Amino acid sequence: MAAEGGSGGSTPTNSLPPPGTGGYSTEIFSSGFDHKFICSHCKRILRDPLQSYCGHRFCRVCCQELLGEGQTVPCEECQEDQITDTEFSMLSQDQMFPDNAVKREMARMPTKCSYPFCTWTGIFRDYESQHEKNCPHCPQPCPACGMGVSRVLLEQHQNQECPQRKIRCDHCLGEISAGARELHAAECQQYPLRCEACDKNGIPRYKMKDHKERECPKRSIHCPMGCTEQLTMDTFHQHLTMGLGEHTAWLMDQVLQLEQRLLALPVATASTSSLDSIVTAINGLEQKTTELSRQIEELSQGDLLRQQVTDTVDRVNMMDQVMPVLHHEIEQLLRSLEQMESRAHADRLRAQQLTSQVDQLTSQVRALERTIAIKDATIAEHEVRMQALEFARFDGTLLWKISDFDRKRRDAISGKVTSIYSPAFYTGVVGYKMCARIYPNGDGMGKGTHLSLFFVLMRGHYDSLLPWPFQQKVTLMLIDQKYREHVVDAFRPDPTSSSFKRPTTEMNIASGCPVFLPLSKLVNPQFGYLKDNTMFIKIFVETDGLDKYTDFNPLKGPLPSAAPPQ
Repeated sequence: MAAEGGSGGSTPTNSLPPPGTGGYSTEIFSSGFDHKFICSHCKRILRDPLQSYCGHRFCRVCCQELLGEGQTVPCEECQEDQITDTEFSMLSQDQMFPDNAVKREMARMPTKCSYPFCTWTGIFRDYESQHEKNCPHCPQPCPACGMGVSRVLLEQHQNQECPQRKIRCDHCLGEISAGARELHAAECQQYPLRCEACDKNGIPRYKMKDHKERECPKRSIHCPMGCTEQLTMDTFHQHLTMGLGEHTAWLMDQVLQLEQRLLALPVATASTSSLDSIVTAINGLEQKTTELSRQIEELSQGDLLRQQVTDTVDRVNMMDQVMPVLHHEIEQLLRSLEQMESRAHADRLRAQQLTSQVDQLTSQVRALERTIAIKDATIAEHEVRMQALEFARFDGTLLWKISDFDRKRRDAISGKVTSIYSPAFYTGVVGYKMCARIYPNGDGMGKGTHLSLFFVLMRGHYDSLLPWPFQQKVTLMLIDQKYREHVVDAFRPDPTSSSFKRPTTEMNIASGCPVFLPLSKLVNPQFGYLKDNTMFIKIFVETDGLDKYTDFNPLKGPLPSAAPPQ
């Protein structure tokens, strides 16, 4: 017989402390604590305590942070106490020792979880070895952004809140980080912009330049007919209509100037300077209007020029008649475009409203899913309780069927689930509450080589009526389903062991046989310990002498004269 190590049978691994600290939160000891449990560096509850030569205590992580590799630093507590003996108050790695005495004292301290929304309570040993690293409310760093988020909310954070989560741009459909949404909006080529000149909305960024240069009705243009005033495109047609006389006069003036220069060519001197000035004048006119320059080069006689002027005047008169019709058609097209833009804007607003409604419905669905998950968990808990009541025995015996054993052993080897608890059973209706605990891959000295089987006392409703410590004989049996060689081990409880004291938590530390059966013998086909991948465990607990504490029928005899020892 051997006591099970701790409650899990393996050495606990301390989880990483919060950034910048080494110890546990002082809130875990709700009923108060001795100041010696405080780390002299981080001022939190000691984690893996070490004691210095000067007597002060530190977390192991804090020592590594303070001393590094081979460093020596003065003790802060000694400085505060004004201790001047430098040899006595200097900290170094070779003078730091594990403080097992304080560790044992802390192990028995009533403890609660300090993480928000967690209601776990127990003792420090269980908190340190099991709960802290498995608490669903323990902050975990987000793999993407590094933010500390409660384990139960980590998936929601990654899907809905993380600034580094990947989303799609609503405009270009490219994949971006949620936190870079505004930065992307400043350079997205599909992002809709507003033209500051005409106040038109919804213009993609890549089209804005073309809009300003070719489409915007408020873009600035110069009148090609010699006017000096600055015009916008939406007023240009009106300007052409209103200034038709001035524009015609300007054209006539330009034509007459050309005519005069051409007529002067035959009587001009042949001097080089005169020819150069004429060439310069002709080149200047070509830059103003390519069309007129080409016409000038084709003309060789003054009569032809006069005919050209007449033709130009006729064309101007014809344009004067056609322009009102063209203006009317252009206005109709502009009105049609405005109507189309108005409808498109209304469609965009409707799409935004539908998107908002979809988001609201999605949030409602997620809330319902969370509610259903909570209800499912509650139903599962009730089912477990009903199963426990269904298999409960009240005669001090337990016949425990363990099916699908190979999978359970694989889970134990991988560390996923190292042990299994049986349903509770009782020595009587008013009796001790007990269960069995099995390690499919062994525990303690039997880990990896033997099947380990333990007996566990549980906190029951009638513990105050029963004698303590527990003294009933316990027999453990693994049934050979070929009825050749059952494996049996029995023991009487050690009254000094904490495993048999009255439980102060849900379960005492288990006690039993870490080397109950070699695993090689378990799978030996010569025996029937495993049949159809199923084994049967039977537990017998002696119930002699318990009736006088639980059967209060005055017709059967005198009641106990004194309360049972606690």
